[in-house]
Amino acid sequence: MLEVVGQPSLDALTDAIVPADIRTRAPLPLPEGEPEHVYLERVRALAARNQLWRSYIGLGYYGTVTPPVIQRMVFENPGWYTPYTPVSYPHLPCRRKREV
Repeated sequence: MLEVVGQPSLDALTDAIVPADIRTRAPLPLPEGEPEHVYLERVRALAARNQLWRSYIGLGYYGTVTPPVIQRMVFENPGWYTPYTPVSYPHLPCRRKREV
């Protein structure tokens, strides 16, 4: 592939493509690599420290009473939550173009 693009090496190709002002010559501060089985042991030990807690998301506060006017005018009125669904958005510009 390097012959096709006219470069003798991958470093030369990188020099030709990537601007010098955004490149760094300093080595990245990365830890030494480790074998997969060592990594998996470490991740399993970390995962074993997880604690399962009860989730209260979505349970709400059931001791409240929603006033009937709020229930009727907001929760039971589809006008609050259905007029501009994502499905209808693509159709709006088409209608406007035809009207103009």
